[in-house]
Amino acid sequence: MRDGQVPQARIDDMVARILTGLIDVGALDAESIDDHAQLIDFSHHKLIAQRQAEEGIVLLTNRNATLPLPQRLARLLVVGEHADHGVLCGGGSSAVTPIGSLQLPGTSIMGMDVAKIVQPSSLVTAIKEESAARDVVFVDGADRQQVLDEARKADAVIVFAQEWRSEGLDAVGLALPDDQDALIEAIAGVNPATIVVIQSGGPVTMPWRDSVAAILAAWYPGSGGGPAVAGVLFGRVNPSGRLPVTFPASEAQLPRPAQIDPETTTSNPATPRQGGIIALDYDIDGSDVGYRWFAREGHEPLFPFGFGLSYTTFALSGLHVNVDGRYTASVAVANTGARTGAVVVQIYVAKPGADGFVKRLAGFTKTLLAAGGRASVEIDLEPRIVARYRVGGNAPGFVIEPGVYHVWAAQHAGDDALWQDVAIDEARRIAP
Repeated sequence: MRDGQVPQARIDDMVARILTGLIDVGALDAESIDDHAQLIDFSHHKLIAQRQAEEGIVLLTNRNATLPLPQRLARLLVVGEHADHGVLCGGGSSAVTPIGSLQLPGTSIMGMDVAKIVQPSSLVTAIKEESAARDVVFVDGADRQQVLDEARKADAVIVFAQEWRSEGLDAVGLALPDDQDALIEAIAGVNPATIVVIQSGGPVTMPWRDSVAAILAAWYPGSGGGPAVAGVLFGRVNPSGRLPVTFPASEAQLPRPAQIDPETTTSNPATPRQGGIIALDYDIDGSDVGYRWFAREGHEPLFPFGFGLSYTTFALSGLHVNVDGRYTASVAVANTGARTGAVVVQIYVAKPGADGFVKRLAGFTKTLLAAGGRASVEIDLEPRIVARYRVGGNAPGFVIEPGVYHVWAAQHAGDDALWQDVAIDEARRIAP
């Protein structure tokens, strides 16, 4: 502003925008804040959190239709650190500490301690209430022999595995910490009806995948997480969450399989340094991040982006793609199973050839269908996903290049069954 690059009027406008909101809610009024206090409906808020968690839990495997578990089993075993108290919460700015939370040692970010939070939504209590099992036994998993002895006597075992992550803390690897992989393998060895529920901030490796009956990704399910997870386990909720990330089969499939050492360039010897802080190389995957990297390299992941099972089944048919004016895809959806459920129809686009690009998600929608129900859905496609950004010329911007594009209607990034080729005859500029 002193140099005249920013006018005083611009500063005044910015301040006015801030003050308008503060004045509107009474934050600058002279009265005490207690005069404006409103009672918080914690129960209602918790129910909202529960419903969101129910929508986001992903069913990854379900061998022999093990889930949903039957109610009133004689004996259930629940295994997992602090599962009797609540659910894990991600660390850092995302951490929320409802009344009754456990605050455990976590990490330190720039000299500031960050606690590991367990939110008070007891998984054990929720399972007791949802299942009406005659006997629900809980062990934290610290005593391996105790766990195995109890597992042999149980009709089913529910293992709550956890992997805590926080902002400012790089993951050393994707394996579950604290020897949990070996514990899960051992439990599955004595009880084939072993269900694993993973609380994590992202993908983990699963060397025991083929040994267990079912796997749920519950993420960090929040203050309503206990009843949300229990609802999926016993069928009150039909899972409809889909993976927002790819679960690799191994760390070797990743573009950077080794953790970067900020002090040296040992893990990536040819990587340039910036500011003397951390090694950087953006040319490994470029814009092909996540599922695009797996498509480009031809890797078969453990679970693909967009994947998720249901207690019913769905079929897609009749794909039609429109590129005249609006970019849309329409597809018929049918619930071919025996119960109501939701499917997420996903539209992917790729441009084959040397000047093309690998599969990209261009649009999606979630549709709820009763058993035997059918619907036709139309999905708007994001034009910039189909385009390239041109930097040359007088008007740089997004342009859809002429050529043939491959379009899929799918239930996940690896679903290639339903597709259509679409031709675009001339370059089309995307309006800013």
